Amino acid sequence: REKLSENSEITLTKLALAPRFLFGGIAASLTYVAYTAMEPILAQRLVDFNLSKMEIGLFFAICPMFYITASMLVQYIPKFIERRVTIAVASILNMIFFLLVGPSQIMRLPDSLILMAVGQALVGCSLPLMMIPTLSEMIDSQLIKYPKHSE
Repeated sequence: REKLSENSEITLTKLALAPRFLFGGIAASLTYVAYTAMEPILAQRLVDFNLSKMEIGLFFAICPMFYITASMLVQYIPKFIERRVTIAVASILNMIFFLLVGPSQIMRLPDSLILMAVGQALVGCSLPLMMIPTLSEMIDSQLIKYPKHSE
């Protein structure tokens, strides 16, 4: 480990090499990918169910509605649960929930609009658990190394 002096400069390289900081950055990136990646594919998939443009638009509102609600509830996660655990568990759950959005043919899930809507709602609930704790995790991981810069 590198010895850091009181006047040590914070660089992007030093941040990128810090495991907790890197973990937070990757988690945030996965959140953005998860939130935006399904839209182009899902719109075409919903056409298969003969939904109108209005119904497709409303279907896309499911995830953000649950995202907003879950974002307000994240603050009530008990403090004894480490943020890294919250982020990791939410990431795993998000992967499972995305199987419902498809729905996954590999998992032999039925081709159901209801199942897809439930998947959208669950993804909306898991994304804030991945995103919101990330910034404070990244900041706290570096405050130990650079206490002078926390003022």
